[in-house]
Amino acid sequence: MKKLIVNCLFGLLIVALGVFILIQPNAFLKTLVLIFGIYILIEGLSSIIYSFKLRSFKHIFRLSLVKALLNFAVGLLVCYFTITTTDAQVTTWVVYLIATELMVSGVLTILDTIFLKKVDVLGLGFYLGSDIAVSMIFAILLYMFPAFIGTTVITILGVIVLLVGAGMFFSGIIVYSKVKHVAKKVEKIEGEFTQLD
Repeated sequence: MKKLIVNCLFGLLIVALGVFILIQPNAFLKTLVLIFGIYILIEGLSSIIYSFKLRSFKHIFRLSLVKALLNFAVGLLVCYFTITTTDAQVTTWVVYLIATELMVSGVLTILDTIFLKKVDVLGLGFYLGSDIAVSMIFAILLYMFPAFIGTTVITILGVIVLLVGAGMFFSGIIVYSKVKHVAKKVEKIEGEFTQLD
């Protein structure tokens, strides 16, 4: 029973988040971008540390270090711009920063793939090829449609979050009422058994 009530309350919180996304999309986007920037910053730092483990492979080490430093720099810039600019400007700056990072990352992965092919490392071609394709496609889309990310996607996300929260809330209420109904029937049956004894 308590779990169902918690589910209903959690659903209401998610509904509130969905309403907040729809009413204040720029504030939500700014918060989301800051979280993303912190993630890229931490990921870049851990990649810098990891790349030093690859020192014996000079070419891979250099490319890994460049990618890691790029991620770290983009993370710093994303956090800086998110904190210092207005809500509306965050979308434009960050979208172009992320697109640039994806494009450079794709180019560096192409260089990685060429090197790995030269040293006959098999099995990574598909993985790296798909990584390149995804990076380049997203970079091009972000360069072409930066405003789309800031408006349409956030609105769609807000509606989805709102619907998920409402679904959780109402399913919790329905299950709660059914559990209560079954509990009453069990009490009635137990009462009949005690009368028979």
